[in-house]
Amino acid sequence: MASSLGIAYEQIAMDWSKVNYSSARAALIEVWRGIMKSRSMVAMMVAWPWLLAVTEDAIDQGLVTLPSNGPGLFEAPAAYLRGRWLGPARGWVDPVKEPTGALMRIESGLSNWEDESAEQGIDFDLNLAALKSQKKQWTDAGLTPPALAAMLAQSGTSDGEKPVA
Repeated sequence: MASSLGIAYEQIAMDWSKVNYSSARAALIEVWRGIMKSRSMVAMMVAWPWLLAVTEDAIDQGLVTLPSNGPGLFEAPAAYLRGRWLGPARGWVDPVKEPTGALMRIESGLSNWEDESAEQGIDFDLNLAALKSQKKQWTDAGLTPPALAAMLAQSGTSDGEKPVA
């Protein structure tokens, strides 16, 4: 039944008692594939036509002016309606391992900041503007914003182990 619905058995049974990290992660990857397929269908069949209609109406009312030498809205709709439909965050099973994996994908060129942000339901441009503003607030207050590497280097364990670098 769960398979036909595109969800994990644990979701339908609400029984997570026999799940370890690997099996939870595998189940959530399968669930996420189904969610992304549904999300793209909703965007394609509902959101995109609505955006097209609203944009056409704005052009007709003179609220939006197309370039004089450019194609019309219906000649090149993708040129005027580019965008990304952000949905809810995918979430993480392990909030340390999975962001680390995201950083590795970015550093290896398999992903980018915008895609990784979108996967967590975050608009990259808005987030970047907020980070810039917050960094200025820290600086204006005479403080240095915390950096992950510095926090990890300063953190230690109570049993005398070396700090994580």
